[in-house]
This record gives sequence, C-alpha cells and structure tokens, in this order.
Amino acid sequence: MRKTLIISTIILAYIALTFSTSPNTMACSEIHIQNNNANVSARNFDFMSGKGLISISPRGQLHKSAFSSNAHPSKQWTSKYASVSFWVSLPSNNSNPILAGVDGINEAGLKIGTYFLEASQYPAPTGSESIAITSYMQYLLDNYANVAEALADIQSSSYTLLPVSANDLKIKLHFYIHDQDGHSAIIDFLDGQPIIFTAPKTTILTNTPYSEALKALTTYSEFGGKEDIPGGPESLERFVRGAFYKKHLPAPATNKQAINSGFALVQLLSVPPKFEHGCTQWTIVTDIKNKRIFYRTLNDPTIQKIDLTTLDFSKAESKEFNQP
Repeated sequence: MRKTLIISTIILAYIALTFSTSPNTMACSEIHIQNNNANVSARNFDFMSGKGLISISPRGQLHKSAFSSNAHPSKQWTSKYASVSFWVSLPSNNSNPILAGVDGINEAGLKIGTYFLEASQYPAPTGSESIAITSYMQYLLDNYANVAEALADIQSSSYTLLPVSANDLKIKLHFYIHDQDGHSAIIDFLDGQPIIFTAPKTTILTNTPYSEALKALTTYSEFGGKEDIPGGPESLERFVRGAFYKKHLPAPATNKQAINSGFALVQLLSVPPKFEHGCTQWTIVTDIKNKRIFYRTLNDPTIQKIDLTTLDFSKAESKEFNQP
C-alpha cells in the first residue's frame, strides 16, 4: 500500500502572536545565472526561524494538501517525478510541526522557488478541489517536467488555490521556476489572475510584484535613472542591488564559476542577524543543468551538496537541518 504524505500548510498563529506581521518577516531573494556554460539559481531564504527539513520524495508517492474547506476538499495526486525539496518547519499548537515549501528541484530538472508576496490575490474559487499555496511547489514538482507543462497547469483553473490564514497574517506567495532546457518564468497572482513573465531579462526576484520592481529599477543609475544603488534590506532595495551586481557579473566560463558567483551575489542581498523582521537563514544554489543542490545555513556555513543523479529515490525520507 502506498503511504500518504500529508503536505502540511502554515497555520501561523504562533508567528502572528510572536513576531510582527510585516511582509518583511518573510523576505527572500533569487538571482538566476544562465549562459551556454551554466544554468544556476541562487537564492536566500530570510525568515525569523531557520528550522527546516530537506525532503526526498520518490515517484509514485501519494500526496495530499492538508489545508481545505468544506467547499473545497483537498486535492490528492500521485507523484510522477522524484524530487528534493526544502521546507520551513514552524511550531504549532499541535504535536506535529507545520511545514511550508520553500525550494526544490525534481529529477526531470524542473526547479521551483517560492517567495512571499503581500499583493498576491489568487483566482476566485472554482468549486473544485483545493491546493494550499504552501503545498503548490510540491504539486508542480511532482507532476511536471518543464516550465511549459507547469505553466499550462497554472493557467488551467482546474483547482482552487488557497492562501493560508492565521489571525491577521496571510501567507501569499509568488514563484520563480526554471527547467533543464534553460526556460524560466516568474508567476505573480494579481487581481485574481496569474501574471506570467516568460524568459525574464532581469533575472532577479524578491518580494515585490515583478512589473513594479522593473518600473522602480528605471529610477536608479545605470538603469535610466539618477538614484544611487541602495544598500538596505527591503524588497526593492534587494531587487535593485541584485540587478546592479548581476549586470556587472562577468559571464561565467564554467559551471563551477556560475555556482561560486551565485553564492557571492546572493551574499550581497543577505540580511544579517538581529534585524527586527528576521535574517537570511538559508542560502540555496541549484545547478539546474546537472541537478545538483548546494546549500548552507546560518547555523552551519559549511556548503553541503545534494546530487540528484546519485540519490536513492526508492523511498521517502526527510532530514532536519539548521537546528538550534
């Protein structure tokens, strides 16, 4: 009998009571580096807590979104592709931890990152099954091999996407997705519609709607404006700074250079400890071309590697990391 993996969603009463509900509480940044020699995603996960899990999900695994309502029962699916994914683990009033998908890649080379976006507004309920937005990353990794397939599903409106609420705080996300063939897309959900940017030229994503970030970028020096390049931790400041340093990045001659450049670039966007709304807890650099993950955490800066081509995907496993 296949075991059912319940993909927990964030019910953030603990955080709503303990931390500020400012959007900066869940700030993150990604820079994508791509040329003929490399296809690398480098991202920071900024949050109040760095406690999490690395999950190995095999093919043929039955998954279920744990968050639902009477009108929208939880969607179930069976994974077509094995994957490795990162989940933030948060305390709850129940004995089980609360998990939310942050980043992952599947064996076909589809890579997905999730980023908080306060402005997100998902399509109106369809009366169909539901997927919690915090489970959406895993759903896409389980079912699709490339960006085109994932986008076709996102635009299908065959299910209801549910944000997760806790008191006055809603967890709302947008996405940056890539595949092994070099295709990429940014997906914002605004005014009840998916807004999709394929092959974005400015390959940066933070916590501002992508079109707004591009507009703001034009007010800064080297991008058509006169403002100085900012150095702060806010979303637009990180976006502009990332675009500036990416513009001046020498084209990597090798895949190794691209990986090293990824770590260097997102270090420039990191938020140090002791900031009011949290700090950079994890840095994840994914070599999409070769399906390798490199990561480090605030508590352990040693770079660790996961190679999907050598993993045993015969059973589901999870590993805790960045424990206090």
